[in-house]
Amino acid sequence: IRTVALRRTGQTNEAVAYLDQFASTHQQANEVLVTAADLCATAGLFPAELKWRGLLLQRDPNRVDWLVKQGLAELRQGELKVAMLTLTRALTLLPTDDNARLFRAIAALQSGRFDDARSDYQELLKKPDFSQSALFGLGGIAWRERDTNALIQYYQTFLSNSTALTPRAAVASQRLK
Repeated sequence: IRTVALRRTGQTNEAVAYLDQFASTHQQANEVLVTAADLCATAGLFPAELKWRGLLLQRDPNRVDWLVKQGLAELRQGELKVAMLTLTRALTLLPTDDNARLFRAIAALQSGRFDDARSDYQELLKKPDFSQSALFGLGGIAWRERDTNALIQYYQTFLSNSTALTPRAAVASQRLK
């Protein structure tokens, strides 16, 4: 609570220092490390987030929810290969984790591994909660591969199912033009 209060009053450096000190002092409690990692993620402090998530995974390397959050932090940090490995481990433990599959697809797309990304996005197309993300991702692959027909198909379907003008809808519209 003190960290959040410091951030809200504009004392960002003090908030980060306090969070680090408190989490270091009480790192035996998983709840403290989870909270510290989540606060770091919210603040965009991905190296610090990775530090806390790494400590958690040392304690329980098979905890899927922790692996998925670790993989997302690695993805945000630009550690694409590491993120793919972490997320693949999560999917090995729980093949139905759609968030892990989505984040792995994004990492594969960003690292130019289009076949791997396509495979994950195709699986996500079958999931109503993830089909929009899959259509957008498949459109991104088609755009990078200069496959005009597929690009039009995926982005038009994506846009026809969009309810609001979002940054992704703007990207899809621009690429269609």
